[in-house]
Amino acid sequence: DAPKFLLREDHAGLWHADGALSDARTARSWIVKFPRSPRAADRLVLEAEAPYYRVAARLGARVAGPVTWEQDSLFIPRFDRPSVQGHIARLGMESLCSLAGVSDFGVSIAKEVLASAVARFVSDPARELREFLFRDVLDVALGNTDNHARNTAVLKREDRWIELTPLYDFAPMVLDPQGIARVCRWRAEQDGYPIWGAVAEALDPLGLDVGTSKRWLHEMADAIAELPSIMRDEGVPQRVVDTLEPRIGRVARALAEVHT
Repeated sequence: DAPKFLLREDHAGLWHADGALSDARTARSWIVKFPRSPRAADRLVLEAEAPYYRVAARLGARVAGPVTWEQDSLFIPRFDRPSVQGHIARLGMESLCSLAGVSDFGVSIAKEVLASAVARFVSDPARELREFLFRDVLDVALGNTDNHARNTAVLKREDRWIELTPLYDFAPMVLDPQGIARVCRWRAEQDGYPIWGAVAEALDPLGLDVGTSKRWLHEMADAIAELPSIMRDEGVPQRVVDTLEPRIGRVARALAEVHT
């Protein structure tokens, strides 16, 4: 729902509409994203999105180039349009909704179904399933409730390697005044919070070893507990940190209770 522009930046730092500049003159390709409305709450959510990527990167998630918040606008470098020596690659990008064979818009799809689609199509299922699980831990802890199946995708590289794209549309949507619900859920969830041990067991048949993933989830508890401090370090607005701190604590405790 947030308005967006597709822009290109030339080698002199000037901006052009996406179709108005040749590849040879393009230094970088961008998406510029604006708040969903003039409301302060919508501005706060978008402002938090830039430091949210830095927080995710600190914890080890797959994140693309730096995202910048400037003049009420979010400047996002396009990871599907890398530019190298005058050549702009046009990498294929396909949502998990499409990978799972679902054509309906905005429907709830079980996370197990999405994980199965990931395991079927990516080049390294164990690595990508771990990234998929890691992102869900971050989504739950950091209140990114807008987790529909088009907000995660795979990238098809020129060497035919297929993997999850870098993180995108990652923001504290739980603060949105419209009440954005967590659409895609694990079958083992309670009040919107996954039962992490059961999630690890569900991923085992898909290629992510249950013992390894349970140990990893258990060990992640300390890093999640440190999120409020990391968020402050990375410039997340204090109101966002204060609102999400109880939620983060709940997720950290649940991870610590995962039996290895």
